[in-house]
Amino acid sequence: MYEFLKSKWGIGLWKLGTGIILFLNISCSGGLAEMNIDPNKASDLSFGAQLLGVQRNISGEGYENSRALLTLCSPYIQHNASIRNSNEFSGGKYEYIEIVTSALWEKKYPAAIKNIVDLVERTKGNTENVNFNAIARIVKVLAFQRLTDLYGDIPYLEAGRGFLNEIPKPKFDTQKFIYLDLLNELEVAAQLLDSNKLSYGSSDMYYDGNIDKWKKFAYSLMLRLGMRLSEVDSVKSEYWVKRAINYGGFTSNSDMAYSKHYDDSPNGISSALSSNNFYKLSATLVNWLRDTNDPRLDIYGFVREGGGPQKGLPNETDATTIKNLPLPNEIETFSTYNTKLVRLNAPLILMSYAEVELLTAEAIIRGWVPGDAELHYNMGVYAGMTQWSIFGEDIEIPDRDSVNNYLEENSFNPQTGMEQIARQYWLVTFLNEYESYANWRRINLPVLIPVVHDISDSPGVIPTRFPYPTQSYSLNKVNTLEAVSRLGMMDNINSKVWWDK
Repeated sequence: MYEFLKSKWGIGLWKLGTGIILFLNISCSGGLAEMNIDPNKASDLSFGAQLLGVQRNISGEGYENSRALLTLCSPYIQHNASIRNSNEFSGGKYEYIEIVTSALWEKKYPAAIKNIVDLVERTKGNTENVNFNAIARIVKVLAFQRLTDLYGDIPYLEAGRGFLNEIPKPKFDTQKFIYLDLLNELEVAAQLLDSNKLSYGSSDMYYDGNIDKWKKFAYSLMLRLGMRLSEVDSVKSEYWVKRAINYGGFTSNSDMAYSKHYDDSPNGISSALSSNNFYKLSATLVNWLRDTNDPRLDIYGFVREGGGPQKGLPNETDATTIKNLPLPNEIETFSTYNTKLVRLNAPLILMSYAEVELLTAEAIIRGWVPGDAELHYNMGVYAGMTQWSIFGEDIEIPDRDSVNNYLEENSFNPQTGMEQIARQYWLVTFLNEYESYANWRRINLPVLIPVVHDISDSPGVIPTRFPYPTQSYSLNKVNTLEAVSRLGMMDNINSKVWWDK
């Protein structure tokens, strides 16, 4: 069924006509069931089932997580590395392969975007549905933020409205417009939330319908999105960052947003890793953790076979040049992902409390809000080291003393504070590679040494954007070309999104 949908819809533009099917994955009491639903009867689908389907699609399957996250975002910011230098697993060498860069677009527009737009429409205008609508709007922000961060200008206002408004070829909105609208949506949605009204309950895989948690998530997302504008529009960035901090976001690890997974609805990153063993931890990541005595080294990775100390793979290495590395240089002797973090039923962190503390520290350094930057930095580091407890009791989490020892050895310095905050953000968003990649492009920190390789389409320059899929050109040519014109007709991996200056 999916192959049919993919071939007909491609990038997710709706087609009108008989027999078109809405495809959703729906959970019943923790189990996974599939339902094919006539879009003309979408009102028969419960709000909870539709939200759950969207949340699961945002987490993603092995298909897009393998391509967009593990093959592109993660090696771009040097969390992982691979010796592959051919086919769709070679993105870490900066080779452009269209079926890889298009994967997220192709999977999200026909499912998450289409259904969250429909859910927002179905729940609006009724005071009894206010929480259903507000939560749907927050999830809609999360879904669109990821797409626009990777592609730039994208279909937004008209996206997912093929059946709702008979718009099979949506126009592309500018990223500036999208970001400002997403920020406004977060504020409106948070203020609509009402703890005295019905909510999604167990159909909500993030918070089980907890209204207070959703409100904190909305303001935490506002902080993330507001800070994303820092280098392109500091006035608006400061405005939204201040509002987010004043409203109040996450205050502990118990608030962070993560999706829950089970054997019958597995973590998409874990699914991707279970089907291949091409990915090792990057030498950049392992060396930094080792050289600073960071206790997260043994949380993030381990040496699968051959024993020995943790050892990262240099990102430029391929199947030939690995032989030139110091012995032992068999691929099995390099650190790989800790299997405890990538179980099929492992949770997937979407936004952490550590991110909120680190962004608050940055806002203080920028002079936008009062406070003690070092205190918030330290709290962010502590939260980032202990957040992994949600992955299971067998994850050895650093105690307070070991974290304090780390902070004493790597103390906060206001003169280098921005780099330190960026480095910690890069560390706490391990496995949340979309966010790691976005924040790195925002401020170009931490400093990374680009890869140079014979197959690279961007030698010595870390790619900064995913090009539009070829199907967007074929199915929505006029609107796609208009968006490309705003890129100076440079739709490639070196063009930049609006906020990346």
